[in-house]
Amino acid sequence: YVINVEYKIICTRPLILSVIRLLICIRYNNEIIFLRRLIMVKDMFRSTGNTIIAQLISLLFVFLCVAFLYNLLFTIIISLCALFILLGLNINFACSSAKRDVKAAKSNIYKYSWRKVFLIGFSSSLPSLFMWIILLFSYLEIIPNFLTLYKLTNEYFLIITAFMCNVSEASQISISAMIVLFTASLIPFITVCVSYYIMYNRNYKH
Repeated sequence: YVINVEYKIICTRPLILSVIRLLICIRYNNEIIFLRRLIMVKDMFRSTGNTIIAQLISLLFVFLCVAFLYNLLFTIIISLCALFILLGLNINFACSSAKRDVKAAKSNIYKYSWRKVFLIGFSSSLPSLFMWIILLFSYLEIIPNFLTLYKLTNEYFLIITAFMCNVSEASQISISAMIVLFTASLIPFITVCVSYYIMYNRNYKH
């Protein structure tokens, strides 16, 4: 069976097409299901990768912050710049993914799935949530102090850590600060889900 042309457009990478051609020799319906899941997994990796890229780019701003000896105003500016980078990458990814899925939906290949939206949104928050879990272990004194490294890998939360985590040890952080940091870790998740939903519905109506 020949893979639908619309999904060839969606899977632009030759490697993915080769894998599909090799693995799919089954009924048409199962082929489409496989393609949907393959694209969903691909989007999950892209979503996680965008957040990691934002963290790496934002490290440059942290080095600038260190150069200015952690001036409060400069810290706020750096944190906002890092946050805009994070939001920009996630919004761009969500919108492009939604537009692609709309084309597939109009060709009766794709159906809107809240599970996919949830998974790609959750994947975008995985790096931040992973770091928060390590910070939690450090807070409980299960592992050594992790606060400094947490600040370096979550530059967009510098505003929060500057005001609520003005301590040297993770075990000294207040419970309220830990809750706020956990909530902040969901910013990529919310951004991706909302952006995808809005863009999908806007384009599907047209």
